[in-house]
Amino acid sequence: MLTSIATLLAYALGLLPLAAGGLVAGWAWSRGSRVAHAQAVSALAIAKWIAWSAFWLAVAAALIGFIAGAAQQSIGTGPLRLDGLGLLLALLVSFVWGIVASFSQRYMRAEERLAAYAGELSLLGALALTMVLSNSLALLGATWLATGFVLISLVKHRRDWAQAQAAARRMRTTFLIGDVSFLTGLALIGWAAGTDKLTEAASA
Repeated sequence: MLTSIATLLAYALGLLPLAAGGLVAGWAWSRGSRVAHAQAVSALAIAKWIAWSAFWLAVAAALIGFIAGAAQQSIGTGPLRLDGLGLLLALLVSFVWGIVASFSQRYMRAEERLAAYAGELSLLGALALTMVLSNSLALLGATWLATGFVLISLVKHRRDWAQAQAAARRMRTTFLIGDVSFLTGLALIGWAAGTDKLTEAASA
């Protein structure tokens, strides 16, 4: 019973924030500069709500997961799973995400392109959560790439800052090298283990 609940919480934690963050980001990107400031402030408030909801969901998943034995073994055989390291990382990611969202709501309300920032912040935190809970090499690689893309977009958020644009260009080069190496490693692991599942590859 507890194992089933823990598995459901893993999928809720990995998918619900991702869906919500994707909706906010998609809305902001589709609207572009046509978003009214009041709407942008509301989007940032929603981003904060998503972040802290994810944190409390991670707390619930950690409590149920550890009671169900996730600290000793991985729970879940699908693309998402719970284990001790994944739960700790999910707690850390969601907590930092919540702190950043709260800081942003307090100090960045006058920022230009606020809606785009809110959407990208939501999507970045959600992608990172899905990544640390991944049990699929393909999902891990996809969320790794997407997280890097959104992070670069956040770094270059201020288009009028030459330093931000320069930093984003350096990040693209660095990330390209890292992404190729990381994805090559994942492909080799999958080929050697004959499986896409991290839990099965670890025990192969």
